[in-house]
Parts: sequence; C-alpha cells; structure tokens
Amino acid sequence: TLSPGDRIVVYSDCVLEAANPAQEQYGEERFDELLSSTRGQPAQTQLETVLTRLRSFSDGLPLGDDLSLLSVALKGES
Repeated sequence: TLSPGDRIVVYSDCVLEAANPAQEQYGEERFDELLSSTRGQPAQTQLETVLTRLRSFSDGLPLGDDLSLLSVALKGES
C-alpha cells in the first residue's frame, strides 16, 4: 500500500552497472544507500544527485547507452 509522501524510483540496469576506471560497478548496495540518503529531497533534486554521483563514480567513463531514471512521488491525503 502506498501512502502520501511515498516515492517510487524506477531505473535501468545501466545505473547499477555504471563502472569506475577499476571496473568496479556502482551496484545495488551503493544505489540503495544513495536513495536512502536523498529520500527527503524533491524528486528532481534526487535524480540530479543520483546522476552527479554516478558521473563522479565513473570518473569520466561513459555511463552507458540506456541510462533511465524515473521518480514518482505520491501526493494527496491518506
């Protein structure tokens, strides 16, 4: 059950597979921690933060050809 204030984040596998120069992938654990740390941010800010962190992690390497992120926040009364 979703409640007002809940958010759904949908992403492509490219997010988790973003690699750094050492060929280490960003991975699910890092991504979960990032989403938790940005939970209170507006959706647009959260997505911008995710992209910034991915670019920093990849240190200039391409992020891939199918990077997709979508954040949907539920508004309204309970």
